[in-house]
Amino acid sequence: MKKYTEYIFLILIIIFLIAILYIDKRNKIHYKLPSIPKINKKQIDKIVIRKGKENPIILTKKDNVWIINNNPKYKVDSKKIDYILNDISNLKLISLVSKGNNYERYLLDKENKINISVWKKQNKILAFSIGKLSPNYTSTYIKLENKPAIYLAQGNLKLTFDTDLDDLRDKHLFVFNINDVNKIKINFKGENLILTKKNNQWTSDKKRNNKIVNLLQKLQTLECESFLNETKIKSIGTKNIDIELFTNSKIHFLKVFKSKQDKNKIYIGESSNLPDKFKLSNYIVEELEKDLQDIISKKSK
Repeated sequence: MKKYTEYIFLILIIIFLIAILYIDKRNKIHYKLPSIPKINKKQIDKIVIRKGKENPIILTKKDNVWIINNNPKYKVDSKKIDYILNDISNLKLISLVSKGNNYERYLLDKENKINISVWKKQNKILAFSIGKLSPNYTSTYIKLENKPAIYLAQGNLKLTFDTDLDDLRDKHLFVFNINDVNKIKINFKGENLILTKKNNQWTSDKKRNNKIVNLLQKLQTLECESFLNETKIKSIGTKNIDIELFTNSKIHFLKVFKSKQDKNKIYIGESSNLPDKFKLSNYIVEELEKDLQDIISKKSK
């Protein structure tokens, strides 16, 4: 009798599961998710991002370099554009949320939505709007252009596209190949030092040579904290660090000034790779000062 009861129980569970699958299938028959065109990210040459009623940010690819608002001086950070291109090329709808209402609820109303349009050779190939994240933060509410329905799309698209011009800009202070640098000029704390490379060595002292190589590696990855509006800079301050890197074709430089703004000590910088003055974090400058002090010191450590 006990075994018979167990069989009945198992049959009921199976019937219940089949019913759930059937109902789910019936629900899906009522709508069909629109197909997103498969986009080759290498063919994309323009992306327009507009948050609400703000001015649009236009990213365009010129000679394989992404720039902002058609200004060749303002390059897009390579990691940021990679995230954007990947999210566009992998855009995938998961489910239908609404047939077209409650836009404010999902932050897809005119004031809050983020509009994205994707272009290839002056042809718009995709356009959609981003709203808020789903409760589990693994998907995003979106709306396709010219379609009233609201869908859930895979991934945290908000993290990629909820951005601004300053965040998108390339903040690297230098762009150079370490092997191409053959001379370094350093002016730090009133001391001047000129280093030249011979036979791929900066000095005969191995420890000091390694410190110079480490400095170049650090400079190659340095990024500024933020860009500064020059009209709001009260005083550029006194020069703290001056570094020049020489290659056969170019001179790369970094100048760091210690200044005071609103009673706070800040470091203002200028570099050969960035068109605007920028702010450097205290931590970066302090680390750079230690490296320079080790190099200009007469005693090798």
